[in-house]
Amino acid sequence: MRLLLLDAGIVIELFRRGIWKKMVQECDIHLTETVVGESDHYEGSEGRKHLIDLGPEMADGTVTVFEVEKGLLKSFIGRFTPLYIESLDDGEAETLACLVDDRERESSASALLTRSCIRSLVR
Repeated sequence: MRLLLLDAGIVIELFRRGIWKKMVQECDIHLTETVVGESDHYEGSEGRKHLIDLGPEMADGTVTVFEVEKGLLKSFIGRFTPLYIESLDDGEAETLACLVDDRERESSASALLTRSCIRSLVR
């Protein structure tokens, strides 16, 4: 099973496209606490607000939620210009910090799912 470290924008897009449950069944999903907080709703094509409830997946363990160490985030932020860091949402910065840290430890377990990956899944 592939481990995926997701950003809030991706979680929201998976719900919007109706493929969240499929991804949870096929992948080991990991989210930072901040990403969970940012993934609270999406707007449907009809303009209606749809709430996102990650509680069931968190409760049954099919989605892993974790806190990012402050030192890890600080180290990540220190690598880039303030202009770049300001362009990131908090959850996005945390997710990227974890991915960079994981790659530096030469682990191949993590993958960051991007919008282009989602497009290929729904084709």
